[in-house]
Amino acid sequence: MLLLVLALTARPTWQARADETKAAAQNGPQAAEEGEPPVLYKLTLSPVAEPQPALKFRLLIPPVDQAHANAATYYYKALLVEGTEWLDRLYNDDKVGAWVETPNGGPPPAEAKEKVTPVTSRVFQAALREATRADSCDWGDAGTELGGHTPRPELSALRKLAFALHVLARIQIAEHHTSEALDTLRIGYTLGRNLSHGPSFVHVSDGSAVIGMMHQATRDLLAAPDSPNLYWALTELGYQPSEPRRALSFDARLWQVDHPQLSKLDREIFSPEEALDLARKLYNESGPLLGRIMPPWDSRHEAALLFETMALLPEARAYLDQHGFTSDRIDAMPLLQQVLLYRWKEFVAKQDDLLKWTLLAGKLSPNQVLQAVEKQLPTNLDIGQPFSLFFGASSDAARLVVLHERALGMLSTIEALRMYAAEHNAWPQKLDDVTVVPIPLDAATEKPFEYSVDGDVARLGAPSVQHRPEVPMLAVQYQTTLRRPPETTAPRNSGNEPE
Repeated sequence: MLLLVLALTARPTWQARADETKAAAQNGPQAAEEGEPPVLYKLTLSPVAEPQPALKFRLLIPPVDQAHANAATYYYKALLVEGTEWLDRLYNDDKVGAWVETPNGGPPPAEAKEKVTPVTSRVFQAALREATRADSCDWGDAGTELGGHTPRPELSALRKLAFALHVLARIQIAEHHTSEALDTLRIGYTLGRNLSHGPSFVHVSDGSAVIGMMHQATRDLLAAPDSPNLYWALTELGYQPSEPRRALSFDARLWQVDHPQLSKLDREIFSPEEALDLARKLYNESGPLLGRIMPPWDSRHEAALLFETMALLPEARAYLDQHGFTSDRIDAMPLLQQVLLYRWKEFVAKQDDLLKWTLLAGKLSPNQVLQAVEKQLPTNLDIGQPFSLFFGASSDAARLVVLHERALGMLSTIEALRMYAAEHNAWPQKLDDVTVVPIPLDAATEKPFEYSVDGDVARLGAPSVQHRPEVPMLAVQYQTTLRRPPETTAPRNSGNEPE
């Protein structure tokens, strides 16, 4: 019953985790079903040449200007300055939320300007700026003591802080305070990166969501009539925006941290009572990992567990025999230990098959790493159960890296198009016509982005990719209209409207 119940409850968890990652990382509104139109952004853009000097605008602090400090300390300090109640009020304000969800939504509502005020205070801003200048970020306990039960209450507050930064940036853009908006985006992007390099997959996923918020505000900035060209600033953001290997390393050991007995399964002979106690603990503590309340363990579970153990025993003995365990040693183990050891060894082997490909980041392209990991995902979801709750994490992490590069690649390409338009007063007929700066490839296909032009309207697209059919990488398209001077063309509404 233990293995059966956990297997059945883990399957939707794997899927739910993938769905959450998709929603966090697509950096835009989501298409609900396969086959629907792509995520569409409509932007009206001004031609703008490369800035002089080229690195005049930065969305990250250059390494030479960083201070040797721990950014997490200053984030915690910022949250202590004003408390977090104001963040809750801002985050839960429906009118502010509706304005933020409407790109280029016009003048900010009074509620947004009033409730975001604490983030602009001198002490709060000073702490955030110190965090942004810091050359490292150590969030503290990585889970090596409490494992899957490690409390991380700060993450909720940091997500709401990122929302406040998003609102502030949108206000600054709407009121044409471009320099202040760039400062706010720099703070937000750095927070997202610091989370994306954190010690758990929750940090990585939350960091991706924060970066997605900043991308939304950046689209508004690019569509503003007075926007500078941010090609090089966006290109700099592409350097390791997410580094999930550390988080995956810690997450892969959560079971051993929570249940040290697992490391003894292949070294010691358990008593039947010890094996049953381990099974009971795995069942009882699976609830927090699954985010569910499990029914209390009782005699019915023990009876069903015996039935399940007997059903798995032949394949467990065969597996252990093939992996170096003698018949005498297998026979000395209680039956439940044989089954638990079988599933545990199976899990460890498959976990390594997934993690090993992430070590090639930097040697293979992000898309090659993603494809290699996804080929290793087991098609039989019973493999390694009940321990394989997080098999999908390696794939989700590799996907986040690809999505980061794709999103930044499209924004960088838009800025390259604006450079071309500044020189030629028109969009290029094809991407190869842009020679002033390199045009990135689509990280998800490793091919050029789709591109077409019709007069003043250019379309830049990235197709849907389905390495894992249950988690498609959604198609994205930008429809960009070239802004003309008022005397030559009727005024157009500067948009950034996803449909």
